Amino acid sequence: MEYLNLKRLNCLDYAVINNNYHIAFNLLNKTSLCLKSLDEYLSIMKTERTPLFNVPLFYETLENRTSPERIPYFNIPNDIEKSIYI
Repeated sequence: MEYLNLKRLNCLDYAVINNNYHIAFNLLNKTSLCLKSLDEYLSIMKTERTPLFNVPLFYETLENRTSPERIPYFNIPNDIEKSIYI
């Protein structure tokens, strides 16, 4: 059975929506892949129910090509995360 990628997501997209900064950074710098818009990622993440994290900060940091050694913390505190689901 062949897997159909109906959303046309590539490996960079999957790295971004799953909060894998190191992988996304390397793919962005070592391949010809391009970032989608922040709104596209937010829409994909909503339908795919991916982990919650500070997506705008992640996107901005990646867009600026900040070294993985100098990145901020992207996770959302548990008390805020719980209030999002309630």
